[in-house]
Amino acid sequence: LLLLDRHVLHCTRGFITFCDERKIILFCLPSHTTNLIQPLDVVVFQPLKHFYAEAIDRVTWTGYPEFNKIEFLSDLTSIWDQAFKKTTILLAFQKTGLISYDPRIVLSQLPKYHISEDTLPLRTPPLMLLPCLSTPVTVRSLKCRAQYLKDADLVSPTFKPNLKQFVKGSLAQVQLGAHASQELANTKAAEQVRATQQNHTCRYVRKGGVVYMYQARVIACKKEEDDTQKKIENAEWQLEKVKREAIWE
Repeated sequence: LLLLDRHVLHCTRGFITFCDERKIILFCLPSHTTNLIQPLDVVVFQPLKHFYAEAIDRVTWTGYPEFNKIEFLSDLTSIWDQAFKKTTILLAFQKTGLISYDPRIVLSQLPKYHISEDTLPLRTPPLMLLPCLSTPVTVRSLKCRAQYLKDADLVSPTFKPNLKQFVKGSLAQVQLGAHASQELANTKAAEQVRATQQNHTCRYVRKGGVVYMYQARVIACKKEEDDTQKKIENAEWQLEKVKREAIWE
């Protein structure tokens, strides 16, 4: 038998499998129970923390920057002697109901759980007394209505009206789904057409038919060459003009 404090890190799958293979019985105590039944937790640790804090304060007030391992070991004996007194140890066993044995000391500190009338589940009225429900318009409401009809009494006066509303809602959902599927198909077809047009890398003009990109590049290069040639001819003409004016002068 192995007692656990119900900590999530202890109840792992591998640990449980290990204990099961070796026929070790696990028993999980209620949450925080170990804090009530261990003498160290109940009485001793509190004065131990108190005297440890006092030792740190003394070191700090003397101007030492930190309470390191050396300082801790030098003060450990004094802290231990002040915390682990005989009266403190006996009081710890008494507070946990061990000496003298009295489990009521621990049990009285456990939280008591009461089931109030407000938390009790409400009784479900007979299916035949349930009113006629409205037409389901969502998939979730259709599923709920299907489960209701599955559990309903066939002789109930509300069964047929609810079945009619269920069929009506189902047909509406089917039509809506078909319409959505058609819209999706149309959208995909339009995207494919646009992708095909972009892959051809062409554009349309109002007159003259289709102009492809490579043709546009040739036209642009030709225009640039013509502009350059015109600039050269203009420069040569200006040079000749300057020469003639110089001769006449």
